[in-house]
Amino acid sequence: MWHARRWRCPEADCAEGSWTEEDHRIAAPRQVLTARAARWATVQLGRRARSVNEVADELGCDWHTVNDTVVAYGEALLAARSLGGTLIRWHKEIAARHEDHVSNGPTEAVNNLIKRVKRAAFGLASLRDYRLCAASRG
Repeated sequence: MWHARRWRCPEADCAEGSWTEEDHRIAAPRQVLTARAARWATVQLGRRARSVNEVADELGCDWHTVNDTVVAYGEALLAARSLGGTLIRWHKEIAARHEDHVSNGPTEAVNNLIKRVKRAAFGLASLRDYRLCAASRG
């Protein structure tokens, strides 16, 4: 346990009077949980898929305390969790790419080319002109 020390200025005319010691390695400003507890709570919610209530009960604090801390410390983890969901949904396709060395890259490249030509084609008068433009860019 860490105890914040209170300091007092020995000068009688000091504007500060007294202040407490701060160490941002212990806890971020305006956070109730220590940095270590915040990282642990963030991992529990993000990687272990536990609920905020479960973690709050285990830490012996309020739901809002854990939620606010996870929001403060876990934005990057939430982005990684979103990526994790994408990887789970597409795991067969990703595995096939690495096992069989098959890719839809060429198809995506052609689709990208078509979209770029369509964006540039607003000034073309006919389908023939559009086709000529597409052929010249490919």
